[in-house]
Amino acid sequence: MNAHRFTSIGRSVDPAYPTNRAVIWATLLVFLGSLGASLLAGRPLLPSVGAGLVRALAVFLGWALGRELDPDHDRSAFVGAALSLLAAYAMGRPGILLLVLVLVLLRIVNRTVGPAARPADSILILGLAAAALYRGAWVLGAVTALAFLLDGLLRPRHRAHQFLAAVAALVTGLYVGFSDVGAPGTSLSASETGAMTATALFLLAIHRSGRLDSVSDVGGELLDPTRVRAAQGLGLLVLWTAVVVNGPPALTQLGPLWGALAGAGLYSLVVGRRAVSAPPAR
Repeated sequence: MNAHRFTSIGRSVDPAYPTNRAVIWATLLVFLGSLGASLLAGRPLLPSVGAGLVRALAVFLGWALGRELDPDHDRSAFVGAALSLLAAYAMGRPGILLLVLVLVLLRIVNRTVGPAARPADSILILGLAAAALYRGAWVLGAVTALAFLLDGLLRPRHRAHQFLAAVAALVTGLYVGFSDVGAPGTSLSASETGAMTATALFLLAIHRSGRLDSVSDVGGELLDPTRVRAAQGLGLLVLWTAVVVNGPPALTQLGPLWGALAGAGLYSLVVGRRAVSAPPAR
């Protein structure tokens, strides 16, 4: 199904593209492998299926986030997917809803799909942000306001999102003001600190995004480096702010985002700017 007929924040995973076929097979294999390992370990069927689905989704979301954070290098998303699987095993279950929100926020800023978000898309994003606030993730509410503001100010401007940025900021501010948000997160362990330090490599990917070769899904126009860099900075800001505010639990919930950031940075360090995959995935 062509997702672009209904939304400007959805991207089809067309199996005609080799990278898309690869991630479909990788996701399926992770699910089957996790399910089989759990059953062989004597765990009940339903919990085993649930664990397999979560790990498969972690891999897919790590890949999808990688596509948004480093659109010129298709293969770097697979490094992020592998690290996302590692994070799911090492740190635990990620927050799928929070990750979906981050994914669509990146898309309205970098415009990899092409057109600006439709009214239904904006309402969906507000709903996801409200759900994040309900779960106590007020940082995601603040980041939603920032993403709307960026989309409203960067050319071509989506002026309606300037208003929605104010709405999201107001609601988030009221939530923080009337809720017990708690003290800042506890300190990270040595391994968690190392994991966060690894995301600093993503600054290389941001630096090398001044010139892009990838085009939008709809319209086939070259992506705007300013918008892509804004989305990249937003992704890094989400993870670091959430971990500073909420500590290790935020790193667990945003494991695939960590994987995508660290993966793109590692790929950029090892392969460099010249390794542009072709053709770009759609």
